[in-house]
Amino acid sequence: MFVLRAVLAAILALSAPLAAQAQAQAQARAQAGGAASWDYYSTISPDPFQTTLALVYGVPETDAVQFVAQCFIGNRGPYVQVEIGAAIGGLPDDAGIEVTFFAPSGYTQTVAGAVVGRAREEGITGASIAVSTDDAFWQGIINERSLRYMIAGEAEATLDLRGSSAPTANFLRDCANIGDLVATEMPPEDDPTASCNAFGTLRSQGGGQAQTVIFHNQTDGWRALLWLDYEGNPVDYGGMNPGESIQIESATLHPWMLTDGPGNCHEIIMPVAGQLDYYVTVPNQYFGAE
Repeated sequence: MFVLRAVLAAILALSAPLAAQAQAQAQARAQAGGAASWDYYSTISPDPFQTTLALVYGVPETDAVQFVAQCFIGNRGPYVQVEIGAAIGGLPDDAGIEVTFFAPSGYTQTVAGAVVGRAREEGITGASIAVSTDDAFWQGIINERSLRYMIAGEAEATLDLRGSSAPTANFLRDCANIGDLVATEMPPEDDPTASCNAFGTLRSQGGGQAQTVIFHNQTDGWRALLWLDYEGNPVDYGGMNPGESIQIESATLHPWMLTDGPGNCHEIIMPVAGQLDYYVTVPNQYFGAE
């Protein structure tokens, strides 16, 4: 899990921009004994204006966060507000600035923004910029290994982009379609068969944690294993006879449906971070004449 306790709580609470001073990143990394990572977090609400999508880069278990992007809905549709740690010299908050990004590949781009963070006790001190989900800026984030950047007239900084591609692509896809996202919370009922009531509303979401899962068929009947894709459509991943198992490379936020031979849903399972084994135990049921 990436974010320090306060940062993750802040994301889920739709709070103001998140913790970190870019100038202290290297020191915090050394103190933490770990490397920074890219992570995408999503909390889906039936009201898209209450949905939270956040792309974060920083050092695990520290307050060293260098980059935060959050998705918002504007008059012309979804857009992304980025805050990135940078040297600001004597510039005051809200001062208009230009941030230039460049890479050895030849990529370069200058984006207008504003100074943020001077008055904060916690939070990124640097630049705030607004970009669309299809802005060329994102190709730099996805395709480059690192970007150097600077506010005009101030010291240069570097953003490490190793591991950024998949979280960024998932974040942008969901942000562009924020009004169509469907919450992936499973029904609270104790009866596993009740999870089938959510079929038609559940779908896979980006931003989940990669997770190997093994489904074990402990019933007395054959079970088909179907992934519910990003549109909620079942995708066949094979079947299991009684006593057999199937190992799948999946992710959290990716639901799996177990059915019998005729295709009746018996249960839907949502992988949990850190859990490898899932035991299919709902017995054969009578669904009436097929």
